Amino acid sequence: MIRAFLSRLWQSPTFTSWGNKIAASARLFLVLPLLLNRFDEVQLAAWFLFGTILFFGGLVAAQSNLVLSRMVSVACGGAKDLGVISSDHRPETSGLPNWPLVERLYGSMGGIHLVNSLLGGVIALLLGWFSLSAVIQDYEGAAAIWAAFFIFLIGQLLVQIFARYTTTLRGLNQVALTNRWEALFVLLSAVSGGLTLWVGGGVIHLAVVMQSFLLIGVLSQRALLMYVVEPRFKSVPVWRIDRQIMSWVWEPLWRSFIRAVANRGSSKVAVVVLARHTDPSVLTSLLLSLRLLETVEDIAVTPMTSHVPRFGRLLAQGEVGRFRSGVCRALRLSCFFQVAGIIAIAYCGYVGLAFIGSESKLLGQTLFLVLAFAHLLASQIRQSLMITVIGNNIIAVGRLSFSAILSALLAVILIPAYPIIGFIISAYLPLILILNLYPLGRGCELMEIPTGQVIGRTTAVPWMCLFGALILSLFVPWESWSQQWAKYMITLW
Repeated sequence: MIRAFLSRLWQSPTFTSWGNKIAASARLFLVLPLLLNRFDEVQLAAWFLFGTILFFGGLVAAQSNLVLSRMVSVACGGAKDLGVISSDHRPETSGLPNWPLVERLYGSMGGIHLVNSLLGGVIALLLGWFSLSAVIQDYEGAAAIWAAFFIFLIGQLLVQIFARYTTTLRGLNQVALTNRWEALFVLLSAVSGGLTLWVGGGVIHLAVVMQSFLLIGVLSQRALLMYVVEPRFKSVPVWRIDRQIMSWVWEPLWRSFIRAVANRGSSKVAVVVLARHTDPSVLTSLLLSLRLLETVEDIAVTPMTSHVPRFGRLLAQGEVGRFRSGVCRALRLSCFFQVAGIIAIAYCGYVGLAFIGSESKLLGQTLFLVLAFAHLLASQIRQSLMITVIGNNIIAVGRLSFSAILSALLAVILIPAYPIIGFIISAYLPLILILNLYPLGRGCELMEIPTGQVIGRTTAVPWMCLFGALILSLFVPWESWSQQWAKYMITLW
């Protein structure tokens, strides 16, 4: 019985995705504490900005990976075409994997990924010049920071160009297998990064070591696809142009790009503007708070993201009931985990930073919880958009575009005068007000269930808990108490 249980966990997309996310979050425990103690404020601000800049650089490639992976899963479900799946359009299917269509998809990925990665590289270079130049102006270590940035940029380009291996494996529903190997190399990257800092390495050494393991991970995904899962892909040419595949990919790709820019990009644009209008210590506090919130979100949404290939197959096969129950369960788990993580950071993060003697701090507790409140609302909208995205039906493009433009305008107007509050308003408020329940309503149409019923099942209780934590922070000086707790723990240590 124990062996069977462990085997189920080993093959579980959700459990192995959590393992992958936990391995990625090892950087918080192995690398971040050393960064906080060994890098100065300018280096820290620049390091955190790398993630924001490279997000935009990898945005097109990331969205094409998701679109192509979903298409592979739909083709494996037996679909005879790769058109959009919606509540009023279901694909014609045989119920058996359509291997000729899968091979055509795989053969088109090489050119798609190459173009997307080069486009992303240009975007990252422009944003790097705009934001980093303001942070490291007149800083004597600026050359080392620029060198580390280019190392990360080159590493990202190579990972994106050869992303077809992971994309295809995930589309073939080999999520657990890819997660296990990704977790291994991400963990090795974090451990090696921590050791590099421990022995006195600088920002360039850290960049080289961490990127090297990620590139080795790409080679492992190639070996898994070619020699373990489907040797047939060895003989499939990968640099051909298939006009029909391109037409199927194009519409969900550009819609996904706009969706991603409006969802996550709004906060990233606000960060870039903030980098030019505040000092490094305030920027570092905000970026550290955001990094923790995004890590919690990445772990929490795993029940949804890890099952996208399975959900895609269920949609292609017309299994609406099983699709609905799976999505509702994933949304419920995600919201509970995310709220639990936010409360843990709000009441333990200050103690942890004081314990390690970090000069960098989180935002004040009440302000952090306000930021977390807005971040969670935006996260709920992102997850509700994922329901229709599973069928490559990218909705609300007009609303998303308007919210993104409004966010950028508000960032330029508000952040110079009110840095943190201006950031929260510009990064999250347009998305929350303009989209609100619309994407969830469309997703509920696809699942054939009332919207209110889904809200009651998935989010009501966690939201009440978070609201209670916010109210408590107004009356309990936990942030100042944390300093005393940290001193007491250091004394015991």
